Amino acid sequence: FDIYEKEKIVENCAEVGAYLKDKLTSLEKKYPDKLKEVRGSGLLLGMELDKDIAGTVFKKLFEKKFLTSLCKGLTIRIAPPLNITKDEADLFVNALDTVLAEV
Repeated sequence: FDIYEKEKIVENCAEVGAYLKDKLTSLEKKYPDKLKEVRGSGLLLGMELDKDIAGTVFKKLFEKKFLTSLCKGLTIRIAPPLNITKDEADLFVNALDTVLAEV
């Protein structure tokens, strides 16, 4: 618990989680036919996708070295390390944007 306090893990989860969710919500507006809903809080987020592309998006993100999970064939769960930075979150969002543009 000392490390959590020293490295401000809880604060980072709240700050970067809100930042990431905001970026994903922007993609939801950009791709309303593909990205149906962004939900969650902190660094545990989910993106509900159109059922016809969810598996493909999941696989393409994996090919780009992003480890997510696919739930019920519709929702991609994002649970990054608790010390993720905004720059690292941006890398994920940019990769997702590229993948959504391709599918």
